[in-house]
Amino acid sequence: MELYGYDSEVFPNYAVFLFIDGEEYKAIFDKVKDLNAVERKRELSKAKIIKFRVGLGYNDTADLVAFVNRNVILASFNGLYYDDLLLNMAISRINYWKSIKQINRELYNLSQLIIANQRAGIFNDPKVNVYRFMNKLYSSMDVQSTFYLNKVKKSLKQTLINLKWADIEDYEMPPVNDKDRYFYNKQYSDEVLSQIEPWHRYVIPEYVEGIESYCHNDTMGVLEIVMQKIKDIKLRFNISAKYKVDVLSSSRSNIADKLFGKFYIDKSGIDYKVYKNGRTERDFIAIGDCIPHNIEFTSKEFKDLYGKLDNSIIRETKGDLNFKVEFDNIIYSLGAGGLHSVDNSAKFESTSEYKLIDADVTSYYPMLVRMLRIAPAHLDEDIFIETTGSIVDERVEAKGKGDKITADTLKIVINSGIFGKMGFDGPVYDPKAMVRVTIAGQLYLLMLIEMLADKGIHTISANTDGIICKVPIEKQHIYNIICKRWMSKTKLNLEFNEYEKYVRRDINAYFAVTPGDGDPMNRVKFKGGLNPELYIEDLTKGYNKPIVAKSILNYYLYDKSIMDTLKECNDIFMFVGTQKPDNSYSMKLKTIINRKFQILNLTKNVRFYISKNNKNLASGILVKTKDNSEISVVAGKEVTIFNKAVIYDDFSKYNIDYSYYYDEAMKIIKRIETGIKKVNKANKVYGMYKLEL
Repeated sequence: MELYGYDSEVFPNYAVFLFIDGEEYKAIFDKVKDLNAVERKRELSKAKIIKFRVGLGYNDTADLVAFVNRNVILASFNGLYYDDLLLNMAISRINYWKSIKQINRELYNLSQLIIANQRAGIFNDPKVNVYRFMNKLYSSMDVQSTFYLNKVKKSLKQTLINLKWADIEDYEMPPVNDKDRYFYNKQYSDEVLSQIEPWHRYVIPEYVEGIESYCHNDTMGVLEIVMQKIKDIKLRFNISAKYKVDVLSSSRSNIADKLFGKFYIDKSGIDYKVYKNGRTERDFIAIGDCIPHNIEFTSKEFKDLYGKLDNSIIRETKGDLNFKVEFDNIIYSLGAGGLHSVDNSAKFESTSEYKLIDADVTSYYPMLVRMLRIAPAHLDEDIFIETTGSIVDERVEAKGKGDKITADTLKIVINSGIFGKMGFDGPVYDPKAMVRVTIAGQLYLLMLIEMLADKGIHTISANTDGIICKVPIEKQHIYNIICKRWMSKTKLNLEFNEYEKYVRRDINAYFAVTPGDGDPMNRVKFKGGLNPELYIEDLTKGYNKPIVAKSILNYYLYDKSIMDTLKECNDIFMFVGTQKPDNSYSMKLKTIINRKFQILNLTKNVRFYISKNNKNLASGILVKTKDNSEISVVAGKEVTIFNKAVIYDDFSKYNIDYSYYYDEAMKIIKRIETGIKKVNKANKVYGMYKLEL
């Protein structure tokens, strides 16, 4: 099937649907990986473009309908909830439209209704749903939904910042002037006209080039997401083909929903609608009813916790399931998501005296479901357990055979489905079943922590399905015996990894290095904000000056100074951050132009880096304003706006304020070295560094 990226722009008297040939884009993409951002975009813009227009003398609707109604795949950003609906209107209304003016009016009215509904959180408007659920010949791939960006409300522009895209500027139409003023009420003042949003404006021919250039940039952005995340995209194609379920626009969580539902329905023969509408509601949950019979503790701390849990009743899993216990100088937090230790910043290294060993439970939650026979009350227990067990078994078998598609698919179902879905509205919703799983998982881990501590083996971190221990060399055989005893008692399996180094900012941001030869970067396991490439691995995360994480990583892996990493980096995108405040704020730049102080209004998406005395690009103090108040985005620092990338051969022209990035890295390093969370106190304990620039 042919793949096209596409985007649409709709105005009261003009609309354009722009498509880019995905095959041509990929061919160019593969050749230009080493070019800088500006050159890459220039080359990628040469991929074949197909445009269909309505208004200003154009009426390409018949050609548009013929183009999409031929089993093509259309990749978009928010297409499932916007662009596809406009296409579907064109398909269904093609024989009813009598004039270009009518087409523009109906497309514009639908566009505005969709936008109004989205802002109001309305997703069941019958006037919209008639096009949303319409049968069509083309296939949709909405990359916003694919990568869960719709759930975190992340825009295309913000996503393109993650991809280091050259141009993330929002569209701005020229002010209303004598050429287009006649479209508007004569009584409107210039001030009123200046406040009309671009998408409500009427288009004149000289605006078309700017509109279509903006649309072209967005369409390229869609294909850039596809190409940079091609492994995830290919997996979805393979899943759709193998299991006959359309997951092209599905997040990992949604894939888990669809596949588990398919597996359960296939085994049970239950009607799809009955399965889909099934729920078990609970007025309250007695935690004591959720604790497995084989939980045993010997310490006072955990016995007291057990007693508290045994006598607790909760009504909401998220807020009410929240308990803490301190044991062996570590605070453990029990919650709906799993066990977490409250970790200070720290670093640990294996030595001749002890090893760092990470023990993770294999397929923890699915195995608990299977072992404890936990199932939502409205579903058949035997079939639910059988379905869960077969998924785990089939994945293990597929992994052993090298069947990567099946193994990766079922890993998604295991990690993103089953347990977690019990606590969210959906076909397996039963909060008591969810609590049974999570409480069992947390208490079993605490049992292991206690058993090890009793023999002088201390846990330094616990996180959902595993623990990291500091194991004295002379007690490693005892560690192994205790772990085997725990596995025998719980019927669960542990997988082990040794670390030669473990560095953490907190429980959700760390890196660990496994033993071995060669470059330690090839042996690093990351989690969270200390990963310099988090921004591309997880598009839902904000892009925030990855050079800071990179310099910290080099500091601990190679004993490389922070300033050396900063000054050796020639990728300006490693220094940029982003700011997108909520809609109640406006972004402004306080700057000096021609020796005069000015305040410039910025678009809602702002990409910038911290600079000093920058005369090459727009720079100044970045603030967000609301009513009569303003907040500095980077206190006391000048920034350079970088929405439209400029590439210099002479890197010094960027005038980067290296001291800022040095200080940001050192704030985290001082916390890691001292184990103190508060920056000021960490500074005092660690000693102030002198910076020579």
